[in-house]
Amino acid sequence: MPVVEAVRDPGRETLASLSPSGARFLDYARETPELLTIPDWRHRDLPEWVEYDAYPVHPWPLFLDEAARRAQQEIACELTRLVTEIPQKIFGGDMERMSRVYPGTEPMGLSMLLAPPTEIEDVPCRADLVHTERGFQCLELNISSRLGGWTQSFWADWLFDRPPIRHFLEREGLDARYRDTLPEFLRFTVDRAVEQGLGDSGEVHAVVLANGTFLPMIGFADRLLGGIYQEVLAARDDGLGGTLRVVKDLDNLKVRRSRLYHKGREIQVLIDHSDDDAGADFLFFRCFKAGSMLLFGGPMAQVLGGKDSLALLSTHADSDAFTSEERELIHGHLPWSRLVDRDPTTFRGEEGPTAELVLRHREHLVLKPGLGLAGEHVTIGATATPEVWSREVEAALESPGNWVAQECVRSLPYPYLSLGQEGEILDHDVVWGTFALRDRYGGTFIRLQPTEPEARVINCHQGAAEALVLEV
Repeated sequence: MPVVEAVRDPGRETLASLSPSGARFLDYARETPELLTIPDWRHRDLPEWVEYDAYPVHPWPLFLDEAARRAQQEIACELTRLVTEIPQKIFGGDMERMSRVYPGTEPMGLSMLLAPPTEIEDVPCRADLVHTERGFQCLELNISSRLGGWTQSFWADWLFDRPPIRHFLEREGLDARYRDTLPEFLRFTVDRAVEQGLGDSGEVHAVVLANGTFLPMIGFADRLLGGIYQEVLAARDDGLGGTLRVVKDLDNLKVRRSRLYHKGREIQVLIDHSDDDAGADFLFFRCFKAGSMLLFGGPMAQVLGGKDSLALLSTHADSDAFTSEERELIHGHLPWSRLVDRDPTTFRGEEGPTAELVLRHREHLVLKPGLGLAGEHVTIGATATPEVWSREVEAALESPGNWVAQECVRSLPYPYLSLGQEGEILDHDVVWGTFALRDRYGGTFIRLQPTEPEARVINCHQGAAEALVLEV
């Protein structure tokens, strides 16, 4: 009797590797007409935030089990820790050497920023991860208090309210949880303030400094974040009180004797969410250095938060600066990354000056600005002509330290309902946005676009949708 081999379903296998529930949800969705149509959520009474959240939200969730969640947590938290330790691990505290690598810095300024206490360990981070045949690969570490992907909490209620989603969860007996990053982050800030003795008076007051693109929704943000902050405090068992206010630029903020005040009330936590370099000025930084408050999103995050830091980890992965476990982490979850210069290196067994190897291996590499945002100015070698690639590499060499070459990696297929072809389930490329708060996991979300033959930037600014992740 002939043996009939089962037909492989790579996309279903991808979902099953994250949680068996994900594979079963795909089977369920394929047979559920309501999940094969794009819902019209605009008739709902949606929060004001929708007016400012321009990115489409996919109507299907992604399921993540505990093992997969822990794997992402380790990658995001440990790589973030290694980046914050670059000044000592790679430069041995030599600020002269470090200033030659990080553009726009100078030794005296770095010495001042890195003198204890430093704010860099407490800044939230979002690791952009791609799920590949080699496991999760970290393309970027965005170290900042101004991160995208925090605006999905109200979509969770909408998702859980959908009858086919609710029916699936009940049928499977799943206690699914959406982890909301905003309360996770605010809980982290309060815990850190208490650990530093800043809550000894029985209160921890926080201010979010906002400007620029944040201004149109500043009133709503003040109410939303202030309410979440009160919920975080109410959940504690020590009776801690406090307030959180979102303020425009430097309105009503005063410094007296190295302490920060807002309308006469002393502030213990300052979260810099301003979207330019004019945020928390030197007087506020001095308050942090004096130990009277915590600063989330200070100047050191701007220094270490670029792609050049990942390139340094990759470049020095085999050095004695790292333990065997750290080397294994870097090699296992960080694609080959280098600053574009003429220093000698090795790529896929071939040795030579970095720029020459980058030119020769165009099809396997991506060029990125060290401090770029939203996928702008990224050149994918496989889709660039040799002439364009050569021109971009030469331009990168003229701005030493500002450009990074990284090995191009492709996402495993994720089968999702197409938002452009109703009723069609297509393979999608996915980038995860996983939040790290020191050693804490702060939640995750995904961005997805239909798979194309050639690699491309997966980014909401480039047309990707976002989808919620449910922990099971």
